[in-house]
Amino acid sequence: MSTAVLTGSPTPVSQLQPPSLDYTERGWTATIPYEDVASTSGINRILAIANAAYLSGARVSVKQSYGKVRVESVYPWDFSGGSGSPATEFVPLWEMISKKAEVSIFDWKNPLAANVDLSNIAYAKNVIQNISTYNINGGNPSGTALAWPDSGTQTAALELLSLYVNDVTSYNLFVPELHFTQTVNSQYVFPASFSNTGRIYSSTTLKSVFSVPGNILFGFPIASSIPSYISSFNLVYGWFTNGPEVKQISGFKWQIVQTWEWGLWSTDMYGTLL
Repeated sequence: MSTAVLTGSPTPVSQLQPPSLDYTERGWTATIPYEDVASTSGINRILAIANAAYLSGARVSVKQSYGKVRVESVYPWDFSGGSGSPATEFVPLWEMISKKAEVSIFDWKNPLAANVDLSNIAYAKNVIQNISTYNINGGNPSGTALAWPDSGTQTAALELLSLYVNDVTSYNLFVPELHFTQTVNSQYVFPASFSNTGRIYSSTTLKSVFSVPGNILFGFPIASSIPSYISSFNLVYGWFTNGPEVKQISGFKWQIVQTWEWGLWSTDMYGTLL
């Protein structure tokens, strides 16, 4: 009875078995198996294949059973070639993350402060600097009397001042942060770039340059109006470009993470809006 099926090829050449391809959130993996007869020469051939695969970046497994020896080489990329080259293959992940920022309680982005006359804002800050001569407990001053320049907004101004002296000194803003993560192989030929770190992108340019996918575009914020008294300071809404982060997540896999923060920025400090 023939034992060719059990023992593998009787010829002195290792036999390629059907390969398999799998795709996960970390990209393609290709499993390339070889079998040979479990002779000294056959085992040596399989070990040579295993060593070459390991040096090429594969995870290898060698097994011997029933007169055969087998190696499975698992490559962390599409080993079939074409667009699956480890030098160019990457898995993209886009995320819109809600972050928090704090501004002064007197900042115009605070709705309570937005309707207070600037003269009263300035007066409240002066009171804080000389707080020992004032008593605003319950809104009834004693000692040095409060004299708000604008009577129409003094109620809101007094509330702001009372909050401040009771340790409510800031207002929280919720701002989006855009993350772009590329999972790549150790042979990836496009490293992270620091070229535009610290620059400001408009939403339109960001979409165009980085091909932000359509299913995340809904999260792009709409720029608020800038008060006239600070509009002359060359402020723009846009996306601040952080420096990239690079980290190793497995033996042959790396992640390149690029992030952008939405906010109001001075073009005098950060350059022209891109």
